[in-house]
Amino acid sequence: MKITAVCLIGLFTSFSVNTQSPIEGVWATGKDNTKVEIIEVDDVLEGKIQSSNNTNVEIGTRIIKDLRKGDGSYKGKLYIIKMQRWVNATFSPKGGKLIVTVSIGFRSKTVEWDRAD
Repeated sequence: MKITAVCLIGLFTSFSVNTQSPIEGVWATGKDNTKVEIIEVDDVLEGKIQSSNNTNVEIGTRIIKDLRKGDGSYKGKLYIIKMQRWVNATFSPKGGKLIVTVSIGFRSKTVEWDRAD
């Protein structure tokens, strides 16, 4: 009986760990000591500013929305604070890094965020 209970607990625990997205967690953007936490909310991922040395940035501001898994990467919207607008973005996990590519019209820019948790 105890062995069955332990096996069931192990099964459910491993299932919940495996369901977490590889990009969920806290990421250091490399700018102004800013950290963004990505979490799942209502079956999509979103990201909020967790901390920053930039005095113009409000902690808790959502800067990633509508993030969904695609072919090997995640696609969604990233809020560019300087431009005060949402832009298309792709987030690709690579080991302990998150490759973030922003597309605005015909231009794109890629930056790397480091895992901070």
